[in-house]
Amino acid sequence: MPKTEERHMGHNSAHRGVFKDNSTTNVSPVFDATCQSMVGLSLNDCLSEGINMHELIPQIMLRFCLRRLGVISNIKQGFRQITVDRQDQDFWQFLWWKEVENRKVKVLRHRKVFSG
Repeated sequence: MPKTEERHMGHNSAHRGVFKDNSTTNVSPVFDATCQSMVGLSLNDCLSEGINMHELIPQIMLRFCLRRLGVISNIKQGFRQITVDRQDQDFWQFLWWKEVENRKVKVLRHRKVFSG
């Protein structure tokens, strides 16, 4: 990491590899945003929660049933397109083994939101 990019605040997300034999990608990293740091906080604890949308489900279902036409969509892939601001990427960083034999670690940062 260049000296101009060094920062002291941040959060390293815990992750592990999931291995698949019959896949185009043999190993995929899975991140755990609930894993607590040494100060007892997880990434999920530090993120803004927003409003509770579960309370709106009955109203939405009722409106859906009362109208003549209904439109549905799957937003799962859209969620993965949300970009993390550059100033916040240090709180979405993780460590990656650059060279396992020499114990060299590289700090990487997420640029997109991940579901963990």
